Amino acid sequence: MSASVPPQDRSSTPLLFDPNLRTPYVNQWNLSIQRQIFRDTVLEVAYVGNQGEHLFRMINANQSVLTPDFVAGFKAAQSGIRTGVVGKLLDTYGTTLPSSVTTYFTNNDIGGFVNSIDTGVFNNVTGGRVDCSRFDAGLLP
Repeated sequence: MSASVPPQDRSSTPLLFDPNLRTPYVNQWNLSIQRQIFRDTVLEVAYVGNQGEHLFRMINANQSVLTPDFVAGFKAAQSGIRTGVVGKLLDTYGTTLPSSVTTYFTNNDIGGFVNSIDTGVFNNVTGGRVDCSRFDAGLLP
């Protein structure tokens, strides 16, 4: 009896730490000069500065990469033309696209469209994550 392995869960981001992580700190400074020019007039010049060093930041190690071909395919799909990588993805639905997909084109939301690819809209067809670079290389139908 073999156990089936479910597709990877893409709804969360893996958290990775830099092995060279150092204690963060922020330098702050200011300089102000004030001079009386006339009896009722004062001139003040001031400068305030901040500089952060080694600040902590999260990096999505599993982030999708949008190629120029993918962006061009998205723009073509907005006009109803299925071409390139995006066309191949949309062809998995046949002639009628669900409203959850067409809304991305109507709203010019390429980020939402990519997120839907990563987290599940196409999983029922592809059985897991769709890697756009594999489509670009012609490795997937």
